[in-house]
Amino acid sequence: MGARRLTLPPHACGLATRCRHPGELQARQVFNYSTAAPFATGSGWLAWALIGLAAAPLVVGATAVGITLAGYDSATSGSHGTVDSVAGMITMTGPTYASLLAVTGVLAPLLEEAVFRGFLLTSLTKRLPTWAAVMASAACFATAHLSLRDAPVLFTLGCLLGFLYVRSRNLWTPMIVHGAWNSSVLTLLFVLTASGVDVTKLIREGGL
Repeated sequence: MGARRLTLPPHACGLATRCRHPGELQARQVFNYSTAAPFATGSGWLAWALIGLAAAPLVVGATAVGITLAGYDSATSGSHGTVDSVAGMITMTGPTYASLLAVTGVLAPLLEEAVFRGFLLTSLTKRLPTWAAVMASAACFATAHLSLRDAPVLFTLGCLLGFLYVRSRNLWTPMIVHGAWNSSVLTLLFVLTASGVDVTKLIREGGL
């Protein structure tokens, strides 16, 4: 890669068009966790995280509606979902909530974003246009969760996280969004449990 490519701005290769420089994501430090310039024009990591936090419910919600209308929910109703295991461990004790929050809201996003966005997505851009690398890494992200029922939603969420990483070139961006999403889902499960709702039954019947 020549020196001219190394000076490309972060937004030079959009997702809507084929990337002319497949290795462009290598132009910046791999596994970048810098906290500098959070609101820099075009690539501010915190600015894109805030955009992602607002977009995630809309993107995931639209996907959920789409697959329900298409009958995908009914076709996979008997399969295991990503929240099933967590739902079975939920109790009203503070230590249980704190432990699950540490795992699902902090450790999982740190590890998964480093693997699927920091390493895999970045590596794929050596061979694929950026938009294809985002989709391929999102597909791997969804597959790794071993949940046929939740695969479409996980794929869509993975695409959003990949897009945010491409725009910010900073792993803090997808990690914040990923962690906030997992934490919100976990907190919702605990609130429902505290209200006397049988979460396991609700999930089984397709209410979650």
